Amino acid sequence: LIEPLTKQAAVAIAKFVAMIDRVAVTITQPLENLMQSVLQETGYRDWLQRSDSEEDQERLANIEELVTAAREFDLTHPGDTGGLGEFLEQTALVSDIDEWEEQVDKVTLMTLHASKGLEFPSVFIVAVEEGLIPHERSMHASDDIEEERRLLFVGVTRAEEDLQLSLAQYRDFRGRRSPTVPSSFLVELPREEMTYSEPNYYAADPAEDLHAADPWDDVSDEQVNSLTDLQEHEAFTTGSELETARDGTPRVPPHLFRQGMIVDHPDYGSGTIIAVSGTGKKRSATVNFFSDGIERSYYLAYSPLTPSEFNDM
Repeated sequence: LIEPLTKQAAVAIAKFVAMIDRVAVTITQPLENLMQSVLQETGYRDWLQRSDSEEDQERLANIEELVTAAREFDLTHPGDTGGLGEFLEQTALVSDIDEWEEQVDKVTLMTLHASKGLEFPSVFIVAVEEGLIPHERSMHASDDIEEERRLLFVGVTRAEEDLQLSLAQYRDFRGRRSPTVPSSFLVELPREEMTYSEPNYYAADPAEDLHAADPWDDVSDEQVNSLTDLQEHEAFTTGSELETARDGTPRVPPHLFRQGMIVDHPDYGSGTIIAVSGTGKKRSATVNFFSDGIERSYYLAYSPLTPSEFNDM
């Protein structure tokens, strides 16, 4: 028999069940919304941010990258309301090195750490950028920088014949898209023994180019309004509201909005962004307003929302 629960335990269980119910509402929303909802409801991200432990900061970086991966999954699977299982399959925590067979001719993905002691005819090292190689956490300690330099050396010396180092023009990192900075280690390499190439053109950041051609521009008001098929306490901006605002220029670029930010609305006052998802003109945010406690969602490119910190300037 189960002993009766104490009042304190019963309250704790009721709060937990209520939290699960709130998260369950987002199960058919974009995957990034689901991830953000879990982090918001559990308070896990906030707890890690308050910690001074280096291990906790590594955990924080990992969950931010998980959110970024969810955002990229949403971009490649638009309208997929049951993609959680597929996403988990794609991000299964099984390294290629665990199943690596030397005699099999195939591409193997691995970290620089995992590559120690191995050699390959061709090696491609990606993301040779400040903040990644060397890692941002190593920037303020010379010993850590030296360890990052040795780690890159390990990767470089894995190549038997060909080596390619590359970096991106823009990178989604911790839910935000920003221009990259080439790694300071690149200037230390022997340029006379290397071939340098770059794109014939540099495309504008699609997250900032609000007037570029967008395959979603032909989405009908009926399709936009279908987003309101959530819960009664939530409300997306309607298609007609989006159409009315479509000719206007956004007051704030959508990519500047982030979860946890305090924003202002001309009608509803201030509130906290509890979830963000999407990119460019399809980037949306859900705001919990202080005045009535109601959650409302907006496409940021067309919304009247402004960060409170901007209004305080």
